[in-house]
Amino acid sequence: MPIYPFDDKAPRAGARVFIAPSADVIGDVELGDDVDLPSVTSTQRQAVLGPVLVGRY
Repeated sequence: MPIYPFDDKAPRAGARVFIAPSADVIGDVELGDDVDLPSVTSTQRQAVLGPVLVGRY
């Protein structure tokens, strides 16, 4: 998976997570169960304050 730590924080992934090879997940990110991150062009998601949560929370 294309996941990378940043500032001593690494992404966490739940069960049945798909990350496209062309997508990068960096830093304080939590991916819930059954998350699909397809290849996205010209899009950037950035969080400066707090974690990024993706999925059913």
